Amino acid sequence: MKKNFLALLFFSALFLTNVHLSLAQSISFGKVTYEELKETFYEKDSSASAAVLHDFSETVFRYLDNYGFRIETTKTVRIKVYKKAGSDWGNVSIPLYREDFSRAEIIRDIKGYVYNLKTDMIRTDELDKKTVYEEEVSEKWRRMKFALPNVKEGTVLEYRYTVVSPFFFKLDDWKFQQELPVKWSEYKLTVPAFYEYMILRQGYFDLAIEDAKLLKDKLQLGAYTYNNMRFHWAVKDIPAYRDEPYMTTREDYIGKVMFQLSKVNYPGRHVKDYMNTWPQLVEDLMKLTDFGKNIKKNDTKEVVSTLTAGLSSEKDKAVAIYQHILQHFAWNNTYSLYPSVSLKDLLKDKEGNCTDLNLLLLNMLHKAGITANPVLLSTRNHGKITTKFPLIDQFNYTIVFATIDGQGVLLDATDPDLPFGMLREACMNDYGLVAEEDMNEEKWIDVSQQGMYFSDAYINLSYDENKGVFVAEAKQSYRNYSAIEARKICRENAEELSHFQPIEDLKILNLEDKDKPLSISFKAAYPVEALGDMVYIDPFLMIEEENPFNTPERYFPVDFGVRSVRRNHFSLMIPKGYQLDEWPENVELTLEDAVSFVTITQRNESNFQIVSTLQVSKTSIPVEQYKALRTLYTDMISKQMEKVVLKKIETE
Repeated sequence: MKKNFLALLFFSALFLTNVHLSLAQSISFGKVTYEELKETFYEKDSSASAAVLHDFSETVFRYLDNYGFRIETTKTVRIKVYKKAGSDWGNVSIPLYREDFSRAEIIRDIKGYVYNLKTDMIRTDELDKKTVYEEEVSEKWRRMKFALPNVKEGTVLEYRYTVVSPFFFKLDDWKFQQELPVKWSEYKLTVPAFYEYMILRQGYFDLAIEDAKLLKDKLQLGAYTYNNMRFHWAVKDIPAYRDEPYMTTREDYIGKVMFQLSKVNYPGRHVKDYMNTWPQLVEDLMKLTDFGKNIKKNDTKEVVSTLTAGLSSEKDKAVAIYQHILQHFAWNNTYSLYPSVSLKDLLKDKEGNCTDLNLLLLNMLHKAGITANPVLLSTRNHGKITTKFPLIDQFNYTIVFATIDGQGVLLDATDPDLPFGMLREACMNDYGLVAEEDMNEEKWIDVSQQGMYFSDAYINLSYDENKGVFVAEAKQSYRNYSAIEARKICRENAEELSHFQPIEDLKILNLEDKDKPLSISFKAAYPVEALGDMVYIDPFLMIEEENPFNTPERYFPVDFGVRSVRRNHFSLMIPKGYQLDEWPENVELTLEDAVSFVTITQRNESNFQIVSTLQVSKTSIPVEQYKALRTLYTDMISKQMEKVVLKKIETE
C-alpha cells in the first residue's frame, strides 16, 4: 500500500511546500464573543455588508458495513452582519446531488444559531428545525433550505451540517473565496490510501496552512490494514470575489482547491483507473456516442457532389459547403458537446445544436475530399480547460479544423454573420482539443488569436451658415468581429450605431456581404458649445466613456477576448471668422506591446485634424500590469475630455 501513498503525495507535491500550522484557527460552535458582536464594520473592506469570520469543513471517508465507503463532510460557518443587506446571508441553500433514488447525497445534523446584543447582553436564537425544507431543482439535484431567525445589522450567525455522499469520483471543490470577504477559510481532507486523487489549487492568494501527511494510525478493512492520508489547507483574510470587466466565468478565477479521482486500488482487487488519457477520452467520445457516427454517415454524398461540381480548389469547395449550411440550417442556441439528433434527422429538420451543425460541416468536407477534424472547446462562459484533468465535462462546443490548400482553417457553421475562417467570440478561450481517430497523443490548438475587432469612424465637420449649425458628414466602417456585431444592430436599427441623433441621408453598404467591411454613412448636426466669442468642439468619438477598470486592485488577469483596433478620424473645416485657439496635443500612451492609445494632430489656418487609435495587441494582461493598464485608461479618458477651441476674430 505504500506505493499508493507516494503517488497521492506526488500528485499534490506541486503546491505542498509552505507549512504554517501555527496559524490554525478554531472557534467554539455555539459560543460567540462580545468582540465579534460589537464589530460595526470589516476593517479590510468597510463597504462589505457582511463578512465570513470562519468557514471550516472537514471531509472524511467512513466505511459502513453493507454500504462500503461513504464520504462525510461537516461544514461550519460563522458570519458577521454589518449592514441590512447582509442579513440575506441568514438564508442558507445547500445543493444535494442524486444519481437515482438509491444513490443520493443526504444531509443531517443541521444546527444554527443567531446572536444579537440586547442591552449589553447576548441574546441567542436557535434554528427551528420545522423551518428546514427540501426543494426539487431538477431530476438530479435537490436543495436543502433554511432561514435563520432574527438576523439583522450587528448579528453574528452560525450554522453547521453534515453531508453524506456515496460519490467518491469527484470530491466537491473547496472554495476559499466567496462573495463576502473571508477572515479565515480552512479545509481538512482525510483519504484512505487506496483512493488516489489529482489535486489542483487555483487562485492568487498565499496559503496560511498547506500540509499533507501520512497518518500513523492503522485501520482495518476485512483482513487488510491501511493508513489514511491527511491534507490540510487554510487561507487568511481573503477579499470578496467580484465580477470584473473583461473576464471569462467566475469559476476560472475564484480561489479554490479541486479534486479528481484518478485511481482506486482496493485490497485484493484489480487496480481501477478513473483518469483517462486525452486520446482515450476522444476514442470513447467517437465510439460511445453519435459523435463518430455522424461524421461517417453517407447521407450528404449527393448534395456535396452537387455543391462542388465544377469547383477545382479546396477553398472554393469548402466555402460552397460552408455557405450551404449557413443558408439552409439553423443553430438552436444550444451549447453541447454531444449531438442531439442523428444526421438523417438534422438533414430533415434543418436545426441543431453547435455540435450537430459542425459535425455536418465536417461530414460534408470529408465527402469533398478535404482533410478535417473536430476540435473540442469550452466557451468563455463555460470556463477554461484544465489540461491535467482529461474530463469530458470540461467541453461544451465543437468546431472544425480543416486543412485547405495546405493551410489550417478553423470553422464554425452556427452564425450566418460569421465569415469563412472565423469563430464566435465566445469560442476564443485558450485551447481546443483536436479529436483525431486513432490518436496516440493529445493535440491542442490555440483558438485565442482568431481574428480581430476593427472599427474606423470618420467625421468631416463644417459650419453651415444657412442653418447656423455645425454639420458632420460621418462614415463608420466595421471589419471582422466589429462587423458581426454591427450587422446584427443594423438589421434592427442602424441609427443605434451613430454617436449622435437625429441623422439624415443614411446609407448602408455590404450589409449582407460578410466578406467585405460593413459601412454606414450619414449626416447630422454636431453638438458644440458656444460661450461668447468661443466655440468648444469635442473631436473625440468616445472610445471608452468611462474607465472599465475602476477598482484599485484586481486579483486575476484582464481577458479582452479578442485583439482590437478602434480608430477615430476627425477633420474640422475652420469656419470663416474663427481661428484655432486651443487643441489637443499629440499623445502616446503605451503598456509595453500590449495596449496603446495614440493621438496624432495636424493643423493649418483652414483645417484641423486629429486621429486617435486604441489598440489591444494582447488579449491577456497579467495581474502585475493591472495598475499600469488602469492608469493608461484613466489618462486616455482624460485626454478625450479635451476640446478644440475656436475663437472669433475680426474680419474685414
